[in-house]
Amino acid sequence: MTQARLPTANNSKKVKDKIRYDYVGLSHKGLVSSLESCDRTIKKVGEAENVAVIDLSKNLSGNEKYFVDHVHTTSAGSEAIAKEIVQYCLQFMLQTR
Repeated sequence: MTQARLPTANNSKKVKDKIRYDYVGLSHKGLVSSLESCDRTIKKVGEAENVAVIDLSKNLSGNEKYFVDHVHTTSAGSEAIAKEIVQYCLQFMLQTR
């Protein structure tokens, strides 16, 4: 699965203030680029190995109510991730019947 995270290309200054650039050692642009590269790699490997990938990044990234910092979630963020995973599992189970 891809990683939901706060950094996106469209973050406001307020959101960028929550991101720990000192911790990751990258600029905002560098951090976003690195995370997007990870997403592409995860999707490529999933496709190559014929394994489904849950794309948490697509639906949850950039939502400041879900993150304390660049990747660590709030309670609401953890709940949103759990709901995405459950939804995926339910769809998978219905397709395999």
